[in-house]
Amino acid sequence: MNQAEWYPQINQDRCISCGDCITQCPEDALGQQNGKAALVYPERCAYCSHCEDICPSNAIELPFLIVMKHHKREGV
Repeated sequence: MNQAEWYPQINQDRCISCGDCITQCPEDALGQQNGKAALVYPERCAYCSHCEDICPSNAIELPFLIVMKHHKREGV
């Protein structure tokens, strides 16, 4: 997995452009591109998962957290 895959992934087809993730990101890592939410400052992302938690259309996922949950289940 390359480093870009560890950052929050925003599914542009699911994003409804509400802006909740952008306005509530504590690190100001998100912004708009082409009218949709995007990770415009990835170096600011702290993997807090707040964007994923508040997204009303479930358009955001944090692959890093998914991997961590998988490892916990398997005792790694």
